[in-house]
Amino acid sequence: MRVLDNEVSKFFEDSFHDARFSLKKIDSKNSVVVKLRRSDAKPFEILRCDRISCWSFSERSLKHVFMENGTLIGFAGFEEVRIEEDAEQVTVFAKPLVEAFIVIVRGYDRLNLLKTFYEVLWRECNLCIKTPKTLLMKGSFDETFDQRSAFLLLSSNEENEVKRYLEKDVRVAVKLESERELQRFYNIGVRCFLLNDFKDEYRERYPDCFFILQKANVASALGKVDGLIVDIKEFSLEELVLASLVNRLLPLYVSAEGVDSKLLDVLGFGAIGWRRCTNPIFTRIEQERESIYDISYVSEFNVPGRARIDVSKDSLEWFFEQSKTGLRKQTVEREDGRYFHFYWEGVS
Repeated sequence: MRVLDNEVSKFFEDSFHDARFSLKKIDSKNSVVVKLRRSDAKPFEILRCDRISCWSFSERSLKHVFMENGTLIGFAGFEEVRIEEDAEQVTVFAKPLVEAFIVIVRGYDRLNLLKTFYEVLWRECNLCIKTPKTLLMKGSFDETFDQRSAFLLLSSNEENEVKRYLEKDVRVAVKLESERELQRFYNIGVRCFLLNDFKDEYRERYPDCFFILQKANVASALGKVDGLIVDIKEFSLEELVLASLVNRLLPLYVSAEGVDSKLLDVLGFGAIGWRRCTNPIFTRIEQERESIYDISYVSEFNVPGRARIDVSKDSLEWFFEQSKTGLRKQTVEREDGRYFHFYWEGVS
């Protein structure tokens, strides 16, 4: 693999230096962060790898990570991302935004390489954790049940409907067709938008808004917007699990067509047309062995649960841990030094 016209191994050498970018080695030199600044130059080559041995996601918008021989190359903060493939090589061209990062991670398996990559982006590159939302259409939106937990998704040609629901204190998300509509709907009280394009100035002009991009590459959306719409209809269960690792930094908004919405919920995906119930911060993903992923989570009823995915069989199983009920005790000390003991039946 080559990064910025250098062999990957070069970046781990103590003597290596290049005036075009800054380098930071972390995690006992198993990870390197390459930082680039905005450039007026045209998109240039940032990565080149072997087409046969290099792995990435099948969905083009998720091709922001590439793995080969125990090394992951991932990037964030780039625009005009272009991926060229021929019979022998994959080449990625891109242009840095205000601040762009290329992260190189050495490890053993895809799951832990991806975990480390996103952790480095959060810890070393100061990308913020995002919270996935629920977007529902009119036909499934319940004004009583969903008013506090979901957004009603409407299009920009339904302005009268938007105003009517805003007057009823319903949270509305508007799918915009053009940039000029943003200010108009912001003025009437909309704070969640689905956009075709995003400009950095939007954060300054609309600091209290929630932005979801409809079409983009994760590499350009990370650290920039609050969500990205992705088509997962062709994803395998393994790709679904691996793609979910980006959700804490950039929630991927997906429909549940042909996919178990409960699994999407537990994995922290943003919801389009289905309801989120759990808090993904409690979800943990581990790999038992090469073909099996174990997912632990906490249900909306505060009950621990597990999901087991066998990639070799393309199967998903759910397990629930039985809560143990017993007598619980709390002791309170009064100002006069006496103690009061309270007992109640509860879940341990």
